[in-house]
Amino acid sequence: MRKNIRSRRIDYEVLNILNKKEVSLNLKANVKAGLIAVQDYLKFRKKPKIYFSDEERENLAEYWGTNSKRPIIILFTKSIEDCDDSREITIKTIIHEYLHYFFDKKKLSKIFDVENEELIIERIEEDIWKKYFI
Repeated sequence: MRKNIRSRRIDYEVLNILNKKEVSLNLKANVKAGLIAVQDYLKFRKKPKIYFSDEERENLAEYWGTNSKRPIIILFTKSIEDCDDSREITIKTIIHEYLHYFFDKKKLSKIFDVENEELIIERIEEDIWKKYFI
């Protein structure tokens, strides 16, 4: 029997990472739509590595960028699929985590404290949602 899941050690934490073939097409399409929207909004084309994990977590996704050469966004598929409107949740989540990546890349994380950074990111996230998806 072929295994669908592989384990990967990322920033001293072991996660079950799904193969891209095992991730639903809807989820991948929603992630792509969110990435295109946020990149167009920010006029910033770089992107971190995106992994999908089948682990259940409180968070829908996490941005890990501090200890790695190429920053990583982990999307927890079970947590996202449990939500009522998974399209909206997926798009808003990828936008939110990409904004953390953008703040980290542009060194804006050093200017704002965590609470203010979250407030700014949530406002930008809503602006992007309204501009591109409503």
